[in-house]
Amino acid sequence: MKLKTILATLSLAATTSVMANPQPVQVVWPFAAGSSQAMMIRGLLDSANQQQNKYQFTFVNKPGAGGAIAANYVADSPQLAVLASTSSFYTRPLLYTESHDPQQFRLVSVTCANGPVALFSRKYKSFDELKGRETTVGIIPGSITQLFTQLLAKSNPEFRFLEVPYKGTPEATTDMLARHIDANVELLGTASLARLTPDASVLGISGGKTVADLPYTRIRGMDNLTNSYYMFLPNKVNPNIAKELSIIFNGASNVVVKDGCDNERGLIKLVPFEQTEKLHQSNFQQWKQITEGIPKQ
Repeated sequence: MKLKTILATLSLAATTSVMANPQPVQVVWPFAAGSSQAMMIRGLLDSANQQQNKYQFTFVNKPGAGGAIAANYVADSPQLAVLASTSSFYTRPLLYTESHDPQQFRLVSVTCANGPVALFSRKYKSFDELKGRETTVGIIPGSITQLFTQLLAKSNPEFRFLEVPYKGTPEATTDMLARHIDANVELLGTASLARLTPDASVLGISGGKTVADLPYTRIRGMDNLTNSYYMFLPNKVNPNIAKELSIIFNGASNVVVKDGCDNERGLIKLVPFEQTEKLHQSNFQQWKQITEGIPKQ
């Protein structure tokens, strides 16, 4: 057999092997596995698996510590793994000493950007009712939900929040509706609103834009406190692989993802790989400015 024929045969065998046995890649999600946000990430992975056969993406849930457990798991993984997270990826290290290091990661892609955050309550109907009293409020420690109460209390000294920690916002909403806590901070998604009882209220929302289909009051001074969804890789991953995954995730934004983002009142924002590092550093600096003056725990 001629050398060229042998090499061609070996090349075909290698290609066939890759196609038959795609590389497994864990995509690790830090928050509630059954939430609508997790479903959006699952939809992205399903689409990514359908569009190529080099990688097989699997959804893995590692909740706790405001996303730090998942982030450190991905950073320490000996295998190729991706962190799917929210803006809490940036806030947790700025609010807690024990956390993860955002600079150990590179941003790979943006799934959905700039969704507002809200304060829900079944006990109270307006912010005026919170003045001069202690209010128990459900938050995820270190996440954007905790930062919401921290900033609200900072700009309104008459509010006194007793933060009650949860691993996920659905659990906090359940306890708020059962009147075990006075309020909770949650993303302003369609699924979150659908869970509310008729006597529950949205006291106010963050973000710089009025939500056209919802009559909720925007909170002054919290225009930049919005939530986005990102994919991260540890810096140790080969840049060529990072770029390849970026292209795959950007191309996997299907109807499920777009509907999920719309339901979060967010925006689909596909960022070319060449611009992700600049956005990553800009995000870090923005959240550092927002959390300035809030002591670490």
